[in-house]
Amino acid sequence: MVVLNLKGIKHPLTENAISLEDSSDLEIGNAIRKVQEKYGKIGSFIHLHPHFEFEKGNFSQHFFIEREIIKTLFFVSKHIQSDLNELGKDHRVNFFCCTRLDGHLGKAKRGNTSIVASGISGLVKCLNLEWSPVFCRVVDIQPELSTSQITNQIMAEYQDANVSLVEVAYSLEGRKTTITIPSEVLENQTITTTVNKNSVFLVSGGAKGVTANCVIEMAKTFKCKFILLGRSSLDFNIPEYAKKESNEVALKRLIMDDLKEKNGKVSLQEVKSSLTTLYLKKRLKAPYLQFKI
Repeated sequence: MVVLNLKGIKHPLTENAISLEDSSDLEIGNAIRKVQEKYGKIGSFIHLHPHFEFEKGNFSQHFFIEREIIKTLFFVSKHIQSDLNELGKDHRVNFFCCTRLDGHLGKAKRGNTSIVASGISGLVKCLNLEWSPVFCRVVDIQPELSTSQITNQIMAEYQDANVSLVEVAYSLEGRKTTITIPSEVLENQTITTTVNKNSVFLVSGGAKGVTANCVIEMAKTFKCKFILLGRSSLDFNIPEYAKKESNEVALKRLIMDDLKEKNGKVSLQEVKSSLTTLYLKKRLKAPYLQFKI
C-alpha cells in the first residue's frame, strides 16, 4: 500500500508514502509516476474523505479545502485510469471512495454538514459507466459510528462480491442501497411549463449522448434557444466519408485513415477531438452563432 499525503495534512505518513506539494495536474501526475516506477502498476485506489462541519451557518467554511481534495481526486483518476483498466481485464481492481456526510448519501437533512463531498458520488458513478473492467463504489457512512464500525464497513464494501452496486449508505439504521423505480412516460401528454420560444438555455458539454438528445427534444418541443459551450471547433466542413456514417466505431476508423493519409501518423487525442466535432456538427440542424473566448 502507498499513501498520498495531501498538502497541509497535519500528521503525514512517512513509510511507503509520497507527499503532494499542491493539487495540480502536474504534481499529481508526477506522484503517480513515482508510485508506478517504484511499485509497479496501480491495481486499486481508496479515498477516505474527511467529515467537514460548518459553524454558524457559514456554508462555505471548508469549501476551499474540500475543493482542493476533490480536484486531487479527479486528477488521480485521470492518471491511474490506464493501469486500472488494463489490470481489470484479468484481475479485480477497485476505485473506492468513502464519504462521511450523514450515512444517507447526503439526504438525511443534517443541518451543519458540508455537502461538497457529494460530488465524489457523481465522479464514481461516471467512472463506473466509463471503466467497465473496474469495480467502482462510493459508500457514505454516518460520522457518529465508532472507528471500528467504520473500518469494518469500509472493508466489507471494498471486498463485496456484488460488484453491481455503485452507491451504498451506512448509518445506525443499517446498510441501504439505491434502486431504480420505473416511471412510465406517456406520449402526447400536455406539458405545463413557462418555457417558450423566447427561453434561452446555457448548455455545457455533451456534443453527443444524453445532453445532445435533451437539447434536440427541447428544441423540437418548445422552439427555444440554446447557448452551447464547448472546446471543439465548428469551423470546418463535414468530410465526405462521414456524411453517411453514424456508427462510432466506423467513424473512428475512417478518421484514423484520413489522419494517417494526411499526416502519416495518428494520435488518439486527434481522433477523439475529430469525432466529437463531427457529432456536434452533424447534429446542429439550425443556424447558429459561434463565439470564440
